[in-house]
Amino acid sequence: MIYEKKSTIPLTIFDWLQNKNSSIVVLAIKLIIRYRETLTLKQIQFLLQNENFQVRKSTIQAIRELYIVQANDLLILHYVKELNHQNKISILKTLAIIGNKKTLEFAFKLLKIETRLDIKFELVSCINKIDFDFLKDFKTNDFEEKDLVNRMILHVKDPYLN
Repeated sequence: MIYEKKSTIPLTIFDWLQNKNSSIVVLAIKLIIRYRETLTLKQIQFLLQNENFQVRKSTIQAIRELYIVQANDLLILHYVKELNHQNKISILKTLAIIGNKKTLEFAFKLLKIETRLDIKFELVSCINKIDFDFLKDFKTNDFEEKDLVNRMILHVKDPYLN
């Protein structure tokens, strides 16, 4: 209905972000995205501290879709605190879009210590989207790790490879 009916954004939409009902908060974030409003860093920080993982997920998605590059540092700091695995992946996807040199350093350090393959793959993808040549000379003493990362790099650069 929101997309089909031509209406204006509710005047109290930003008050909805403070609601105790997480469904209302998620709806508010979706409306903010729909109407191309923006969130302040203070609002983003507040929403990322919400105990409901759906609220945090919607906030991360809003940062990505609204291209809020100022939230880069907040996401880097939040990544370590985030307990939901899918939200961690979503943070990396968002950082791939809004990231900068600081994001590259963060993702590269994380790539060296991360053990989960899906997170590692998303890190490679994130680094590649920010700087296509950054991982060209990836080095490690662990041959298996080097091979794995090199295969991920190939797949990120050409997803049709097996």
